[in-house]
Amino acid sequence: MTIDTAENGLGNNQQTANLYEKIWNQNLYQGFSKGTQGARSTSFLDAFIAQVKNLNKKLPKIVELGAGSGDHALRLVSENFDVTAIESSATAVRLMQDRLKNESVRFSVFEKNLFQYVQSLEVAEWDGVYANAVFHFLTVAERLELYAKLFQVQHNNGILAVSFKGIGDALQKKGKLVEDTPAGPVVEGVDLVKRLYVSDPNPLIDEMRNAGYQFIETIEWSIPNYNIPGENGVFVGLLAKKSYF
Repeated sequence: MTIDTAENGLGNNQQTANLYEKIWNQNLYQGFSKGTQGARSTSFLDAFIAQVKNLNKKLPKIVELGAGSGDHALRLVSENFDVTAIESSATAVRLMQDRLKNESVRFSVFEKNLFQYVQSLEVAEWDGVYANAVFHFLTVAERLELYAKLFQVQHNNGILAVSFKGIGDALQKKGKLVEDTPAGPVVEGVDLVKRLYVSDPNPLIDEMRNAGYQFIETIEWSIPNYNIPGENGVFVGLLAKKSYF
């Protein structure tokens, strides 16, 4: 029997984090976006930046959960945002830190399990939360728990941007079906990571609304050669706002 609690969620999340560390350590993951149009710009990232700028804050505070190679964190810093990057993979964090030595901009990088990190937050401090292609390995219960906590630690009108893999993605085609869900199939890849591939974003939108967020828009995009040369990475992104009005 599976019990959907914070403790269980942390265990599941850590198992996936360990798989990602193995992938990074084998030098298999960092090339996914390298050399593609998704390295520094996607329609989803651009929309998140526009929403944050509409807050009209001098130096908006942004946290990226699952920062990976740091490409999008660098883009966010270039937009004059105060950025904190959270990444569970020690290898990815080391690569980000090495990369920053050769960059003219800086952001804070922390090696932390994203579930642990979010649960440790106590005060409202974030104007934007950005998680690109990260929450697709979480269960419904885990996402609901994280959204509820993130709602508490974002400023009013703060922006939440979360994206998932979409139907037709290159990795989905090579994986094994684990479960069908209302939002889409969960597929185990050849890397053993179980990912949700979104066919219907509405159940995911309802999850955000359940936590109190006001939904803004859905953005769908694809990136040629993202995971596998000659095939497309397919993504579905959701933007929402913390609002009491």
